[in-house]
Amino acid sequence: MIDSAQKRGELIGHLEAALELADELNGGRTGFLIEQALDEARERVPVAAHLPSEAAFFLRSLGRA
Repeated sequence: MIDSAQKRGELIGHLEAALELADELNGGRTGFLIEQALDEARERVPVAAHLPSEAAFFLRSLGRA
């Protein structure tokens, strides 16, 4: 069975890399579409899943992630 949360995390990483490339190429429309895809992917992932590990740990310790 595929861990869907892990796969969405990987998807977010790829989309963030694609957004950086689009920004470097001044791809305004492309960047906009990638940002929409990122928003959609992040909606389905717990907040802590796409934060740096220190921030995720802090939020978990507060019971917020």
